[in-house]
Amino acid sequence: MAELCPIRPVGPLVPPSLLGEEHQNDVVDGGISMWKADETSLEWLNNQLPASVIYVSFGSLLYLPAKLMEAIATALKNSNRPFLWVVKQPEFPLSDGAAGIPVIAFPQWTDQPTNAKLIVDVFKVGLRVLNSSHPDGGNVFVKEEQEKCITKILCGPKSEELKKNALKLKQAAHEAVSSGGSSDWNIQLFVDEISGN
Repeated sequence: MAELCPIRPVGPLVPPSLLGEEHQNDVVDGGISMWKADETSLEWLNNQLPASVIYVSFGSLLYLPAKLMEAIATALKNSNRPFLWVVKQPEFPLSDGAAGIPVIAFPQWTDQPTNAKLIVDVFKVGLRVLNSSHPDGGNVFVKEEQEKCITKILCGPKSEELKKNALKLKQAAHEAVSSGGSSDWNIQLFVDEISGN
């Protein structure tokens, strides 16, 4: 049997700006943005209170049915909170406080159920919107359930715990990619193994 190679976990692979690095303009953005962010949206976001904006995105591939879009829009409107909704475009690199914030998960396909499981059950940094079955076999995103999740995550009994866990996870990510952190250390070990040092 061939000898197994050691596994060296590295990451998170995100731009330092998402982890609160001071000199974010001196570093390449890490390639996570496929589109240029709309300056008007970023200017508006910068004028909001920290951690006050609801951010909604279903990724870059998913098209939402009109009724689902309407239900989300109604729930957001009824929340009476500022929100930024990215529709059918890759997510913008929102380094303006986007890291370390609790998440509401509504998994639809591919990696989203796994991400939702990690967000809610493992890292405990968010809530999952419950689906209800529809006679046509699809899922119906119930407006009331959305509103309930928004309220719970912003001011419910678990709100502070979710915020605390999200900040703790952000700090752990920051420490991992900092000089001397686990990611830094594992990259050096990998280079040493390749170079024979």
